[in-house]
Amino acid sequence: MKTTLSRSTPGFLSLEPKQTISVVMVYEDYATGLRAKRLYDELCRQLEPDCELNQSMWKFEVLGVPRLGTVAAEEAAEADMIIVSMSGENELPKTVADWLETWLGEKVGQSSALVTLFDETEEEENQCETIQWHLRQVARRGGMSFFSNPAGSSDWVREQTPERIRFHGRAASPVCTTSISYDPPSRHWGINE
Repeated sequence: MKTTLSRSTPGFLSLEPKQTISVVMVYEDYATGLRAKRLYDELCRQLEPDCELNQSMWKFEVLGVPRLGTVAAEEAAEADMIIVSMSGENELPKTVADWLETWLGEKVGQSSALVTLFDETEEEENQCETIQWHLRQVARRGGMSFFSNPAGSSDWVREQTPERIRFHGRAASPVCTTSISYDPPSRHWGINE
């Protein structure tokens, strides 16, 4: 998470710190990308204008392309939040599992979160649980907080608020706690308001 100066009034520079939160989304297909984007948009709605959110999106298949996978890994290593969105019909692709490992070592000691989104049906619930277990282990090894939509709940993104994400987290990282419960500084100028 970075702190930047914010513009509270056009033409005037404010000295109030503004948090910048970086989000990397990786997704399986159009529908899962859209679901990740909805969660990102909800976070923006709840946190802006007091926080600036930056995002990048990467489709699973491009993570295996050497140059693109490297750029995505560099972004993930610096990100405050990584969202993995998939249908839950298939196993976690090997290219995605390998990509996770390329940046994981750089997350240790950083405040960050790994968020997983699934669109599973009851038939796919066991597959999703296996993937969730794997990604939870990845988050644990990287010292990251882990959040996941509950099994059988494809409406989780639509219903999600920062407060609910914090509630579902096993151990909210400082970045998530700060960004989710961020109390904006006073906008008052002082004398004779």
